[in-house]
Amino acid sequence: MKTARFGIHHLSNLPSSLKFLILSSFLIPFGSFMVLPFVPILLTRHNHMDMAAVGWVLGFASLIQFGGGFIGGVVAERLGLKRTMLLALTVRTLGFALLLASLERADWLIPAVIIIATGAALYLPANKAYIVNAVPVSERPLFLSLSSSALNAGMAMGPLVGGLFLLGNSEVLFWVIFVVFVVLTLAHWAFVDSAAQVSKHPPRAGKVSYLKLMGVPFALNALAFYGYFFFQNYMGPYTTSLHSAGLYGGLLTVNALLVFFGQPLLSKVIAEASYRASMFFSFMMLSLSMYFLSIGSVWALIVGTVMITFAEMVLFLKGDLEILNAVPDKPAFAFGMQRLSAGLGAFVSALIGGALYDYMQNNQQLGTFWSVLAIQALVVAVVVLAVLSFKRKLAVVNSQA
Repeated sequence: MKTARFGIHHLSNLPSSLKFLILSSFLIPFGSFMVLPFVPILLTRHNHMDMAAVGWVLGFASLIQFGGGFIGGVVAERLGLKRTMLLALTVRTLGFALLLASLERADWLIPAVIIIATGAALYLPANKAYIVNAVPVSERPLFLSLSSSALNAGMAMGPLVGGLFLLGNSEVLFWVIFVVFVVLTLAHWAFVDSAAQVSKHPPRAGKVSYLKLMGVPFALNALAFYGYFFFQNYMGPYTTSLHSAGLYGGLLTVNALLVFFGQPLLSKVIAEASYRASMFFSFMMLSLSMYFLSIGSVWALIVGTVMITFAEMVLFLKGDLEILNAVPDKPAFAFGMQRLSAGLGAFVSALIGGALYDYMQNNQQLGTFWSVLAIQALVVAVVVLAVLSFKRKLAVVNSQA
């Protein structure tokens, strides 16, 4: 594969638009995650909400951010990739302006979070479609992983920087983020051209059920995000209840560094692995990681974080590649559907997680919270293996008929 021979000298010869979008894949989550991971803290301290209510807010925001990707994909196919990214960044900038205003009116915090999530829903399908259209098919795994690595690095570094200022200098931090997104919006207008607007694959002939083609990766991606978002939403409150906020920041850094360096290096292996083996391995890793998190010691939290990171690397890259392979002629729509499935999984995760975490916290059984999730992931791993094995045998029988 060409991916194996791809080197840094190739990277320097990339179109400026593509290099800028990969850089933006870092800058956008970096700016956003200076604040977003602290939204549960802000809601409980300033809006006086309990964790169950916070779970509803997080669930609704996640549903919009990810589930709205379906609309983002449709808009990108109709409006064009660059125009959709500009619209998305404008919406997100307005959201951060409202976040700044929430310092004076706390009840504006929730609408600000929802508007920011709406911007993300519009942006990511167009961004990913632009990237895969701009590179050869053989190099898509590498570039999707580079984009994902940049995104995860931004998600990890944002809270580290934001945490230094949020509680003491919120106004300064919110102003900085607002200005950053104004600049990013203008930069997209100036530096992103229309070279990769059109997919390299011609439209399919005849009437095709795209939803049927995407059914399996859609469902499994929803389950993947359902499991992962327990870590995303509740690892912070859990870790800080047992240890320090610094440990939580360190765990996020470990997660980001492993994804940043590991996923591009493993992109070829992940791309070539069977879908069935990849999904079974990932959900088993999720189960084991939740078990270690339930122990609660520093080393158990580190091991659990490392394991869930490897599950994350495989689940999300393989899911993108699988759904893109199902509908290669409509990449923005494919990624939009992938975001929709992620939104459904994240929404259910937040609702169940909020109520479950609140119950376990009140009964001083937070370790049991993760044990329940470990059992869930184990059941999913076994069911996924059985379903994909049956589907594979059915395909073989049909091909021989």
